[in-house]
Amino acid sequence: METNYFTIISTIINFLILIGIIAGIYIAIRGLRNFINRNKEMDKKIDNILDKLEDKKDSRL
Repeated sequence: METNYFTIISTIINFLILIGIIAGIYIAIRGLRNFINRNKEMDKKIDNILDKLEDKKDSRL
């Protein structure tokens, strides 16, 4: 039985490409999740600042 080395090499390359695609998708999802969490934290901080500013505005009146 003859072994076709080109088939074996192409199969290994295909598996490596598949693993790379899966890793890329995982990294992209993790980055998106971090981006969303950062935006939520910024919204909370902005809300706190606005509340403090409104309290100061109300205390002057």
